[in-house]
This record gives sequence, structure tokens and C-alpha cells, in this order.
Amino acid sequence: MKKFAVSLVSSALLSSVVFAANANAEEASVAPSFNYLSAGYSEMEHSSSDATFSGMRAQFSRSITDVVFVRGGYESVSRDGATYEESEFSLGARFAVDERSSVYAGAGFLNAYSTDAAGSNLDHLYFTGVAVRPSEDVELRVELQRARVYREHQTRAEIGARYFVSPKFSVDASYGFTNSNTDAVRLGVSFHF
Repeated sequence: MKKFAVSLVSSALLSSVVFAANANAEEASVAPSFNYLSAGYSEMEHSSSDATFSGMRAQFSRSITDVVFVRGGYESVSRDGATYEESEFSLGARFAVDERSSVYAGAGFLNAYSTDAAGSNLDHLYFTGVAVRPSEDVELRVELQRARVYREHQTRAEIGARYFVSPKFSVDASYGFTNSNTDAVRLGVSFHF
């Protein structure tokens, strides 16, 4: 399942990059979206145990000004009675490189809960990323995070693509990994406002 999902996400990203390279520059007049509500399926695998956890992920992002945005999210995955959950609330700033791309960064709080650990853990999270909208139909994102979870520092990366079936609705796919050998594949939908 993991190899299929990684192949699917990789193919989607490669196809969107090829499509974006051939897109007419006049079509790409839409900036990356920082105003959305999303929900989807999440599957995580820890390479040391080959255990696959599955569940759901929900996120929101809302621009407060042309530069400042607030975002939050919740993810819950489980397997055989073991559950891992994360909740995030962050404040970020975005800087337009041009009308189709933005660089962004921010910081916030991350609350983690695991049935394997004693209770939940509230700590911090820093993130930075690049979002590019090469055409009206495609948005590409790359994000790096540094988080502290249960007294351990994690470096995380996520590569994602959105295909806009309409100006307010997109189908999303992403692949993420951490320095603690956890891979994640996520598929979902977003409503943009």
C-alpha cells in the first residue's frame, strides 16, 4: 500500500510539474491559497517497525492581512488500539515573490497525544515553506518544520500538490517524512474562500 501511495503521489507531483511547465503564463495569475479548510485521509508508517497507522487529517488557514495568516490542524491515526494525535495552532507570515509564488514562515504550538506515552505534550513548532501556483489549476508546496514532540526535536518535510477542479475546490495529495523515520501519505479535498 505504501509503495502504491508513494508512487501515486510522486506521479501526481511529476505530472503537475510537467503540466505547469507547459502552462501559459497568462493563465497563472492566481496567487497560492492561504484561505482554506481541508479534510482527508492520512496514512503513516514508521520504518523501524513497519507498522502502518491510518486515520484522518483536517486543516484550516486564514489570512488576517496581506502578509499575516493563522493556521491550525488536527491529525489522528491509529492501529490495533494504539492512537497518535496532533493538534497545531500557528501564526505565520507570507511574502510574495511574484503574483504566482510565495515564501512563508511561522511558529506555533503543537499538542501531541499518544496512547503509548503518558498523556499529551504541548510544545512548539517552527515552519517555513514555498507555495507556487504555476497555473490556475495547480498549486505546489514544499514545507519544512522543526517541532518538539515529547522532549525530542523532529525535523519534518512535506511535499504537496493541489489540483483545483473549481476556483473554490481542490483535490490534494502530499508526502511527508521526518528524521524519526516516519513517512506519511495524505489525500484529501480543500474548500477555498
